[in-house]
Amino acid sequence: SPAKPNGPASSGSAVPAGGMAPHAVTASATPESVYVPLKDCRIVNTSVAGGKIPNGGTRSFYVVGTAGFPAQGGQSGGCGIPASATAISARVSSVSAARNGSFAVYPTGTPDGYGTLYYAKGVNVTTGATLQLGPGTGKVLTARNTLGPAHLVINVNGYYAPQMAAYVQGDGTLTYTTGRVLSTTHNSTGNYQVNFDRDVSKCHFQVTPYAFNWPVAVGPTFSHPNAATVYIHEQVGSVTPHDTSFFIQAIC
Repeated sequence: SPAKPNGPASSGSAVPAGGMAPHAVTASATPESVYVPLKDCRIVNTSVAGGKIPNGGTRSFYVVGTAGFPAQGGQSGGCGIPASATAISARVSSVSAARNGSFAVYPTGTPDGYGTLYYAKGVNVTTGATLQLGPGTGKVLTARNTLGPAHLVINVNGYYAPQMAAYVQGDGTLTYTTGRVLSTTHNSTGNYQVNFDRDVSKCHFQVTPYAFNWPVAVGPTFSHPNAATVYIHEQVGSVTPHDTSFFIQAIC
C-alpha cells in the first residue's frame, strides 16, 4: 500500500491488485565502486582443506555467496560478500613453504598476471592485496603457485561494489541502473517499487524527482526486504499523486 504523503512507505504489500509488470534493464555504464568494510573473515585455508598447492598447480576458490567455503578451509556460510562485488580487500598468506616461490591470485578464466605474494622457504609470509573479481555471479578466484609447494590462506576485510542507484522513468521503466537495482514496478499513479540486489531494510534512501519540486515519501518495503517504495505527490499536505521520472540511491 502507498505511504502517507509525509511518512515512510508502509509495511503492506507493495504491489496492489492491477499493478503494472516490473521493468528490468542491464547497467548502461560502468559505475564507480564503493568500499564496504567487513570484520576479518577467512575464505581459504588449504592447511585445513585441500592441502598444499604444488609447483605449477592451480586451484579455484569461492568468494561470494554462502556455499562451498568449508571445503576450501573457509568460514561456514561465507563472509557476506554479495554477487555484485567487483573486488575484495584481503590478506594473502603463504604457510609452511617447502622452498621459495610465489602465488598469483586472479579472476578465474582471465590471464593470471603477476605474482600476488612472494614467499620464502619455511617462513610464513602475509601481504595485503586488492583482488579483482570477474564478471557475472560466479566470482571465483584462481590461485597459481610457482615452486613451493605451500599452503595458501586468504582472509577478507572488505569488498568493493557498485553504488545502489538508478534512474526511473515516470512509467516505471529503468533507463539507467548501476546493476544493483534489478527492476521496478509502477504500482499506481506516483507509486513505485524499486527492487535491489540485497536487503535494504536498514538503508537510507535519496530520491530526486526530475523537473518538479514535488515531495517524496520513500522507505523500505518490509514485506519485501530487498525493495523500497517511492511515493511522489504534488505538494505538502496533498494526497494527489503524480507520475514523474526520478533518481534513487540507497545508502547503507
